[in-house]
Amino acid sequence: MRAELQPRLPHSSSFYLLFILLLYSSNLSYQQTCNQQDQQALLTFSDSLSSSAPLNWSSTSDCCSSWEGIECDGKGRVIRLWLPYRRLKGNISSSLGQLSGLSQLNLSHNLLSGFPPFGRFSSLKSIEIIDLSSNHLYGDLS
Repeated sequence: MRAELQPRLPHSSSFYLLFILLLYSSNLSYQQTCNQQDQQALLTFSDSLSSSAPLNWSSTSDCCSSWEGIECDGKGRVIRLWLPYRRLKGNISSSLGQLSGLSQLNLSHNLLSGFPPFGRFSSLKSIEIIDLSSNHLYGDLS
């Protein structure tokens, strides 16, 4: 009598599959949600703008995971706001001064107008880049 062998996954394949599933689930839990104050500051900024191609920002979605032009750190703080060439119209809201972790701000080559709230930007201690070139802005940098 011959016993038929049942095909089985080798133990090493099962281990690798389990390892990949654990790695994937730990990545999901590591991803932080957007800081509420940062998200509200960005929504206030967005409310002051108009565009022929509106931003995909919504209060019902997380700014760190799904908003275009936004990058966050591991703690859910906005560190990068990058929206050049978007045909954004309006004034730059002083609410951007509330983004305490912001290190890069690029709103260049848009149709923004008025006086930028540089006084509010002085609270941005991590800022490395501010590019507001090729807009319709006026005023002193002080």
